[in-house]
Amino acid sequence: MKLKNLTLMYGVLLLSAIGFISCVKDTDYELPNLEDLKKNIPAFDGKIVTFAQATASATTDVTPYTSNDAIEGYVVSSDEGGNFYKKIYIQNADKTAGVSVSINKSGLYTEFPVGAKVQIRLKGLTTQINNGGLEIGYDIYTSGSGRKSVGQMAEAIYKKHVYNMQEPLKKRAELTKADASIDVLKTNENVNQLITLKNVSFESSASGKTYHIAKNDPQNGTNYNLIDSNGKTITFRTSKYAKFINEPVASGLLEVTGVLTKYGSTYQFMINNPQEDIFVVGSGGNSGTITELEDSKATASDYVVGKKVKLHGKIVLEQNKPYFKFSDNTMVQIYAPKAVFDKISQEAKDKLKIEGQEITVTGTFEDYTNPKTGVTIKEIVYSQEADLVFGTTPNVSIVELEDSKATASDYVVGKKVKLHGKIVIEQNKPYFKFSDNTMVQIYAPKAVFDKISQEVKNKLKIQGQEITVTGTFEDYTNSKTGVTIKEIVYSQEADLVFGTAPDNNNGDNSGGGSSGSNIFDFESLNNTIADANKYSNTGSLTNGNVTLHYKARLDMDKFAISGKGLMLNFHKDNPYIKITFSKGVKTLKFKHKAAYTSSKDRNLVIYSGAEDSDTKLDEIKIAKDTSGTHTIEINKSESTTITLKSTQGQIVIDDIEWTE
Repeated sequence: MKLKNLTLMYGVLLLSAIGFISCVKDTDYELPNLEDLKKNIPAFDGKIVTFAQATASATTDVTPYTSNDAIEGYVVSSDEGGNFYKKIYIQNADKTAGVSVSINKSGLYTEFPVGAKVQIRLKGLTTQINNGGLEIGYDIYTSGSGRKSVGQMAEAIYKKHVYNMQEPLKKRAELTKADASIDVLKTNENVNQLITLKNVSFESSASGKTYHIAKNDPQNGTNYNLIDSNGKTITFRTSKYAKFINEPVASGLLEVTGVLTKYGSTYQFMINNPQEDIFVVGSGGNSGTITELEDSKATASDYVVGKKVKLHGKIVLEQNKPYFKFSDNTMVQIYAPKAVFDKISQEAKDKLKIEGQEITVTGTFEDYTNPKTGVTIKEIVYSQEADLVFGTTPNVSIVELEDSKATASDYVVGKKVKLHGKIVIEQNKPYFKFSDNTMVQIYAPKAVFDKISQEVKNKLKIQGQEITVTGTFEDYTNSKTGVTIKEIVYSQEADLVFGTAPDNNNGDNSGGGSSGSNIFDFESLNNTIADANKYSNTGSLTNGNVTLHYKARLDMDKFAISGKGLMLNFHKDNPYIKITFSKGVKTLKFKHKAAYTSSKDRNLVIYSGAEDSDTKLDEIKIAKDTSGTHTIEINKSESTTITLKSTQGQIVIDDIEWTE
């Protein structure tokens, strides 16, 4: 920022002084000095720690910060230009690390201008390693998709945790890291820091355009590529709310200073404003040279992160994802960010699932490292459907199989089949069981499964349901356990054709009830899994018109009532048993038992509604070492949901019965 962008303190005090002098002739009036302002900062009795120390205590989960620590650094972002919003980026004095701080307020530049020294008192805040760096906020924010991140600090919070130390502003030259080239810039160690790129230019497709294009409003901004002399690229991101969106994109060779951010696996360069952050240093520009490659001839040496390529070959499917396979067996996944993939046609999506499909992809080689497993995947990342050109489609023969006759030898990864048989439920998931006991799970990616009807989802839970599935055999290996599951993967609801339903589930419904009875006895549950003694196990069971969802402990220890059951507790995992009666319910009856040795009475609450309901229907006190049966009259003829939760102690629930 230029010196004209001073803190609000300087601006307000200067204007106040001018106004005061114009009204009275008092030549002795003086502005308070910085030392006086520093006296207003509350004393800190904790420990100043480094950015590295603060980061070391954070994880990929949102975590409360409990130690009486603080970090100090310098502001390197400004929301004055509108490109940053409700967030400030702070870099340490050594220019080796940066953090982002979420604050629920706009106009933060007036309190925390670029170059201001800031102290963040961490105790009581939350932290998370997200998008490549340390994020600091307050409490937890949960998105509509269920993703959790640090919440924004309200004014009352940040006023007690984030302090401008009222020291003279550092100049840009003192803040900016040593000049970096694009090939060394894109690492998590540089995220959230102010960096200058020299002798770069915008991609040719940006010529004559503005920093933001209105058609990109749904993506909340526009991305262009900056290219260096080596042809390496990085995304240049402009928010649709930036004040400079209608300015023309700079041309020529440039010196660009910005904050390195990251969204998912994509590194992004963001500026405060073009006037102060972009300078023309020469004419012409760098060409984003595109290298043409054939997968049958390419090797690992051809794969260079940041390299722009036009890669031709045939699709190889692995875990239902499309790859190129190089001559030395190097695998490169064909990938697009979700915002791009969601927009491509269904025809293109279908062709990306065909083994042997000829394809040419124009994109950039990028590495993606899974934050949980640490495994790095090589990718060719495309940015629009036009980057995909399909050639010859192979004749895909579909093999028809019967589960009662098929064996393990019929299961070949990548094989397209139409498999007929009956559903076998294991751990509340639908499987085919071959004649030699080979188990094949019926599976669809989440994006597909979320779109199928509730009726179909319910049928997939019924033991013995006749079904024909058209799909592809694929292996899935659990990254945590190393266990490989055989799957038949379908891609749309039309791939599922249901036949005869079992006679009342043949007395063996997914809840394990008896023939002709309305009961969940839980005998089909697997209580020997690794985490059976935790309260985070989830699943759903179906019996006729009734569906039961649970989040509970499966291991009853020595407190079982009659075989298997579900254990509830007043616990951080918020366990529950939720039962939905789609055609109503008259009475509900179940067995209960106090578990473990606490002398306190257990307390079980029956709620009307889902697990977040606070509408109580009934409440039961269960003394230590006692058990019993409880019946409640509900008398509802319409669809009704009932939820059981413990508000005190461990309680075993079994043999849930009802009358309709």
